[in-house]
Amino acid sequence: MSYPLTRNEHYDFTGEAYGAKLYPNLHPYPATMIPQLGIDILKELNITQGRMLDPYCGSGSSFIAGLEVGLDDFTGYDINPLALLICQARLTYLDMEKLESLVQKLERRIERLRASSDSLGGIEVEKFNNFDYWFSPHAGQELQWIKNTIVRMTKSSKKSEEFHEESHKESHEESEALRRFLFLPLSVTMRQCSYTRDKEFKLYRMSEDKLENFSPPVFSMFTRALRACFLTYKACYAQKIKGIQLTTNLGAYNNSSHNKNNSGYDVILTSPPYGDSRTTVAYGQFSLFANAWLLEQSQARAIDNLSLGGKRSQNKDCVAALNSSALGEVVASIANEDEARAAEVAAFYRDLKESMARWMKALKVGGKAVVVVGNRTVKGFVLPTDQFVAECMEQQNLCHEVSYQRKISRKRMPSRNSPRNLAGETAPTMMSEFIVVGSKRR
Repeated sequence: MSYPLTRNEHYDFTGEAYGAKLYPNLHPYPATMIPQLGIDILKELNITQGRMLDPYCGSGSSFIAGLEVGLDDFTGYDINPLALLICQARLTYLDMEKLESLVQKLERRIERLRASSDSLGGIEVEKFNNFDYWFSPHAGQELQWIKNTIVRMTKSSKKSEEFHEESHKESHEESEALRRFLFLPLSVTMRQCSYTRDKEFKLYRMSEDKLENFSPPVFSMFTRALRACFLTYKACYAQKIKGIQLTTNLGAYNNSSHNKNNSGYDVILTSPPYGDSRTTVAYGQFSLFANAWLLEQSQARAIDNLSLGGKRSQNKDCVAALNSSALGEVVASIANEDEARAAEVAAFYRDLKESMARWMKALKVGGKAVVVVGNRTVKGFVLPTDQFVAECMEQQNLCHEVSYQRKISRKRMPSRNSPRNLAGETAPTMMSEFIVVGSKRR
């Protein structure tokens, strides 16, 4: 069955930056859904209250959209600790007097250190695998000093232990929230002062000639990032998020024990990955430094393999399983040219379908599911992900309502690439997204 598709220019947001100044991100993150899209589709569907679920919440764009239209209860899942750190920092209310005092105190300590003749040579730098490949000894020492200072400044007061257990818990949670916030500009600084090539999501080391003259001012970079993060939070988030309920969970919704009794959502607004991380967006590589050094070191290098389609499959049955779907013919055409590549594509859609089957069950009767996807091209064949998602909705007792096609007006990728790696042979990259809407039947 073919599901109708409507070209909707309203959702192009031509020339608009992420958040359109209302909700700028506090930390860069790849392939984010722009909040304007979520805001306008929720308004079109007349969703102004209730509970929202995003099983691939990333840095929290869907929740920002829900916040703007009146929702105040959000649940998100993601396999990337850095994504959850950004999401939590944006949507966790912090006492502005305490935060500003902490920021100013940290800035003063950095200024005193820079004005003194104290050496950091004795500081012990915590290192993950290949740390020295990406950071100079000088940068490593200054980053470590900042991290140590943040950790010390955000420790729960021992005096709180003398009071009621609930007060101690609140004090600890506030300290953890303040630490998460300060880790954001530190994560930004890590990327800026590393040997990585500028404006790349994947990890590529800069050329040797640039390394010779690369001496980043770590403290200056951090204080700029800290001040920008604080001012953005103060101006755009602090008052709007007071009183909301945010629950975030590290891991896939499929495998989480948290979702056993977690149902009854009024709306699901989400944008799953458009393909496996190896050949589309390498979220794990982008997040490696922060995850390995600040957050979850054990999971830092596993993210891309844990993502949809991350487990490569050469099983032809995986391809055959798609025969009855909208994708079947396309994947079969890819298999005629490259069976291994077709199996990888099929593995991604197998995982996506399994994931959707689980989280679509969490919708209330009459609840809406809004899924934003892209139709990527493999071996010259366009994969109809929008049709696949609509088909999965119907299989999970949802009624497909509408699918919109929007132009991606602000892309951080070339308009053409060379999919077969042949000189002179190019093909257009993804220039459109699709908004697929379904509602839960009785």
